[in-house]
Amino acid sequence: MNVNKDEVRNAYKTIFDLFTKNAKDTTEDDHTFRKKTTEEISKRDAEYSKLLQHFVKMTKLRNGLREFFKWLFYLLVISSTAVLTIIVYKLFDRIMSSADTEQILESLPLLITAMVGFVSTIIAIPVTITKYLFNTDEDKNITQIILHTQEHDTSGRQWAMDFKKLIQKIEQTSDKDKETMSRAQSGT
Repeated sequence: MNVNKDEVRNAYKTIFDLFTKNAKDTTEDDHTFRKKTTEEISKRDAEYSKLLQHFVKMTKLRNGLREFFKWLFYLLVISSTAVLTIIVYKLFDRIMSSADTEQILESLPLLITAMVGFVSTIIAIPVTITKYLFNTDEDKNITQIILHTQEHDTSGRQWAMDFKKLIQKIEQTSDKDKETMSRAQSGT
């Protein structure tokens, strides 16, 4: 089978035109995609920065208020305990001074039970209030949010760098293909 050089050249030219046309369309789409992606990453970075600034402000405010309320709570617990202790002491003193020994011995189990209940209340109420008022998980949650934000920023930047390298490789390959096709067209 004898093939004419003009037919071969026309076939190469047709294939080259197809690749060139598609490459141009793809390149325009790629540029649009890259531009939109860059804009979206920039917008997300700005939003994450705002979110991080908000968390920093809230954490500073929360820590200051927490410190204030800890001391206020401490003073309230101490003063309440002191007032209750004084009241119990006065009642106990009156009972001891007005009652005879036999009556005191009969009521001793009741007094011990009341004292244990009183001490338990003095200890249990502040512990429960402290548990809910000063939640330690709150700090852990804020720390986790900040860590995830930093990881996202790092991975976003790494993705952008990898994407940029990939695009550069594609463009280099496209340039080499264009050179090869132009050499093929010119017949050298």
